[in-house]
Amino acid sequence: MLSLNLQSHIRGICPLAAVPFQEDGSVDYAQFERLIRSFLTTGVNGIGLFGVVSEFYKLTDAEKTELARRMLKQMEGSDVYSLISVTDHATEIAVQRAREFQEMGAKCLMVLPPHFMNPSADQLLQHLEAVAEAATIPLIIQYAPNETGVSISPEVLVQIAQKYPHVLYKIECTDPAAYSKQLLAMKPDLSIMNGYWGIHLLDLLHIGGVGVMPGFSCCELYVEIYRRYHAQDYAGARALHSRLASYFLRWNTGIERVIAMEKEILRRRGVLETACCRHPGYTLTQNDFTEIDAFLKDFRSDLPPMSR
Repeated sequence: MLSLNLQSHIRGICPLAAVPFQEDGSVDYAQFERLIRSFLTTGVNGIGLFGVVSEFYKLTDAEKTELARRMLKQMEGSDVYSLISVTDHATEIAVQRAREFQEMGAKCLMVLPPHFMNPSADQLLQHLEAVAEAATIPLIIQYAPNETGVSISPEVLVQIAQKYPHVLYKIECTDPAAYSKQLLAMKPDLSIMNGYWGIHLLDLLHIGGVGVMPGFSCCELYVEIYRRYHAQDYAGARALHSRLASYFLRWNTGIERVIAMEKEILRRRGVLETACCRHPGYTLTQNDFTEIDAFLKDFRSDLPPMSR
C-alpha cells in the first residue's frame, strides 16, 4: 500500500541530474557520484535521474541501471527523496523498468509517455495505467507535448489520477499554469510540479503547484526562490526568479544547448571536470560562453563553488 505521507513529501525543488561523460564519450561514474553528493548539500528536496537533461536517450540500458544504482547508493540515509524516470517506449519494458527501479530503492518514479510512431490515445492511456499499476511508490506522469509531440487532454490525466491516487504530474507545456488550472478545477487535491527550468515556477505555485524539477547547474537559486515564496516574501521571490528566468528564456532555443550550457556552468563551479555531451549534441559558441560569464557574475554571491 502506498504511503500517503511519503507522497506528500514529493514536492519542493528536485533537480534532474546531468550524466557526465569523458572526452571519449564514456560515462564518468566518479564525476556522477560527486554531482549527487554536491546536490545533497544545496537544500534540495529531491534528486531526479533520466530527465531529458540527463540525456537519457543517449544511454544504454546497462548504463541506466548502473547510474541508478550509484545515485541511490549516494543517497542512502538522506531525507532527500530519489526520483527515477521510466522512459521506455514499449509498455512491457516500461513496467519491467518501473519494478526494477522500485526494487533498487527509488522513492518516486516518473514516466514519460511513449511518443515514437504516434501511439493512439487508447495506447497512451494503456501505457500510463500499466506503469501506474506496477508502481507501489509515488509516480509522476510527465506531460511535455512540445518535446514528445504527444497531446493528452486534462480529462484523461484526471481520470488516471482518480483511479491511481499515488499519481502526480509534471506539467511543462507552453502554458503550464493554464493547463494545470484545468486539472485542479477537476481534482483540487492533485499534486503538480513544473519543469522547463522553472520559467513558470511562480505561476504554478500561485495556483497550487507543489514544486519544480529544474536542471542541474544552479539549484540553490530555486531553493531560495521556493523558500522566499513560502515565507511570503513574494516580492523577493519574484525579483530573484525574474533574474534567473531571463537567462533560461534566452538560452532555451534548444534543449541540447541548455544541457551543454548547464554542464559548463557546473564545470566552472568545480563539480564536473569535463562538460562533455554525447553526440549528436550542441557545440557551445563564443556567445554562449559570454552568456555563461554574465550568468556566473550576476549570481556570484548566490552560487559559490559547489562541494564535492
